[in-house]
Amino acid sequence: VAGRGRCGAAGAAYAAVLGVRMVAMPMISWLLVVSLQRGVGMLTGEDVDPLIPFVILLQGAMPTANNVVMMVAMGQSVEASGLAAGLMAAQMVVLPVALTGWITLFLVTAFGGGA
Repeated sequence: VAGRGRCGAAGAAYAAVLGVRMVAMPMISWLLVVSLQRGVGMLTGEDVDPLIPFVILLQGAMPTANNVVMMVAMGQSVEASGLAAGLMAAQMVVLPVALTGWITLFLVTAFGGGA
């Protein structure tokens, strides 16, 4: 019975990390770039390479493998390393679908003048 509670908590942690990292962070990145382009007039014009906003957008959509590895190395906990491995694996499973959608939106934003 105690093991089920731990699995439920780990599942909730996975869902929270995936939700924030694969949905919320790319959306915040996109809103920031679109706001800078439309509201302030930054990241637009002939002198700005369209790859700059694209790279900014892409950075927000990438998984957090390096951050997770550093946290586990600093904590030195066997339980934390298992959780970190599970989080990285879950992100890599979700990544192909999530990144395809985000890149489509990002390309339209960066090269098509906004969405």
